[in-house]
Amino acid sequence: MTLTAEGIPTPTGRGNRWEPATLHCLLTHPVYTGRAFAYRTKVERLKGGTTRSMLRPEAEHVALPEGTAPRLVSDAEFEAVQARFAANRASATRNNANPEATLLRCGFAICGYCEHALSITKRKGRPHLYRCHPVGRDRHGCPSFGVTAPILDLAVWQRVEQVLTQPEIIAAEVARRKECDPCPGDVAAVDRRLTTIAEQRSRLARAVANVDDDEASAPLISELCVLAEQAKGLQKERAALLAQASASAANRERLADLATWCARVAGNLPNLTYGERRMILEALGVRVKVYRADHTPRWEITMAPAPVPSPSPENADAIVFSKGSRFSRATARWTRKASTGSRRRSRRGRW
Repeated sequence: MTLTAEGIPTPTGRGNRWEPATLHCLLTHPVYTGRAFAYRTKVERLKGGTTRSMLRPEAEHVALPEGTAPRLVSDAEFEAVQARFAANRASATRNNANPEATLLRCGFAICGYCEHALSITKRKGRPHLYRCHPVGRDRHGCPSFGVTAPILDLAVWQRVEQVLTQPEIIAAEVARRKECDPCPGDVAAVDRRLTTIAEQRSRLARAVANVDDDEASAPLISELCVLAEQAKGLQKERAALLAQASASAANRERLADLATWCARVAGNLPNLTYGERRMILEALGVRVKVYRADHTPRWEITMAPAPVPSPSPENADAIVFSKGSRFSRATARWTRKASTGSRRRSRRGRW
């Protein structure tokens, strides 16, 4: 470990060896974001006279005044670390003796009824089975069912290969979204309405200035207030439309980047390892909803490459790729792998 190799003291100062549990404690403690709490942990006595520190329920935590602890990391950085921990837990092999037997394990395949991740059932002498655990039948009213892992893995990977080897699918989607984008026309219509309201307000203001009677000018002032509220609403609508247009443009640009990336990856499909296939599934945001055999279709494959929150509620369905997202991370990792592999093969004379 780098910290141990560099001789960095541990938090207690009693040793120079960093343990994974120590790092986990540091990375999950909110005090480094400047949020300090009292009564966050408690000590329990165990048999044999030993003790252990336990985390109390959040309801028992007592928040300390702001400024008690200095902020060392931002909230966004802290949440990103927690999200990484959650992803690691979801993809951990744990006691799985043969994790590579199932491509869609740990969250890629979910139940179409309760939307929980399908578990893996190992069967002696027969292929593994994806199944929704029978406990879901009692908790969620979900029918317990299973599907043979090789059949589902093959169907999903064939769909992924189709996207990777036919980037024109993505290019066509980029063109379609550009053609169907109503934002420019909507913004122009709002601008015309704002111009009309500005002219009306200007005329009313001049009329009010020429009337000396307060009672006679009251209706004019009331109408001015109505127009002001209308203008304020239109300005908000215009800002939302501009945000939506910006997100749509970013979406098309990132989709074009994805098409380029797919074309690069497609050239090495036969040589992909299990880990690289999983990385591609993550980059493309593959999710498979699986149903019982009597449902049509039996499964639904969706891809949502690295969705991030949209800039406005009106644009909640936008899908873009952000720096640091799973798409950009996977792209960077794959690009390094592909370039290194190509140089290695070229030195061997295979290319």
